[in-house]
Amino acid sequence: MALRLDTLVAIDAHVHVEADGHGHFSLDDELLAASAKYFKAEHNRTPTVEEIAGYYRERAMAAVVFTVDAHVATGHPALSSLAIVEASKAFADTLIPFASVDPNDGASAVALLNDLVDAGARGLKLHPSVQRFLPNDPAHYPLYETAAARRLPIIVHTGQTLYVVGELTATLHTFTLAESEGHWHEAGTVSTSVVEDALPSEVDLRGRWLYVANRGPDTIAVFDIAGGRPVRVGEVSTGGAWPRHFAIVDRFLYVANERSHTVFAFALDPATGMPVPTGDVLPTPSPTCVLPWPA
Repeated sequence: MALRLDTLVAIDAHVHVEADGHGHFSLDDELLAASAKYFKAEHNRTPTVEEIAGYYRERAMAAVVFTVDAHVATGHPALSSLAIVEASKAFADTLIPFASVDPNDGASAVALLNDLVDAGARGLKLHPSVQRFLPNDPAHYPLYETAAARRLPIIVHTGQTLYVVGELTATLHTFTLAESEGHWHEAGTVSTSVVEDALPSEVDLRGRWLYVANRGPDTIAVFDIAGGRPVRVGEVSTGGAWPRHFAIVDRFLYVANERSHTVFAFALDPATGMPVPTGDVLPTPSPTCVLPWPA
């Protein structure tokens, strides 16, 4: 039993497996509810492999199926990609299983990808915002090289939401892409600081947490975007004056405090997203930019 392209109406190239049939889900309750609201899910939000196969068979369609392994960033155990690959074998005329590995696992992710391909995975799914990794980080090149060597197509989630800070208005703007119209619509605005007259200088996104540096009050503001719109979580001092720039490396945030001549280090709490001072301070004259250097 295999795919018969001559009998198929279409192939859906993006189908998430959200449950394993044993009460375990791909996301925690909060993220699952937020994603259901964002995607306006009206029916079964957590179909199993078997249910997905039945749905597409009835419609003479095939489907590329996968989960998203983001256990490092979220702390939530991933569904088993191996179980998805194995379950899909009973529906080889309908399902095309892709692997998911967490890029933050480094060499272990590469080894797991090879094992999954050996078991029957036909491609790789990556989700930089949920898995919280930078696709252009050289640390992940071995994973891409392995996918290329195994001749795997890669599906990468790029998102439909854009966040922009207004320097002179101290506002964070949310834009959503109207795919049918091909342009962006403003969906909301929120202040970047609880203090008036802030001058935001930098914005960055890691998974569900969005960070904004505010000159004037000299703070890092944290927003939760799990629901699609930024919700303020908190705001912390940068430990210096005039935060011109910051960089996030792994689970650490480094702020260039231009007028106090320091680079201040924070650890990022994975549960709350809040920066916690590590006590590490690097004196340097008028820093204006922080750039990670490959190890």
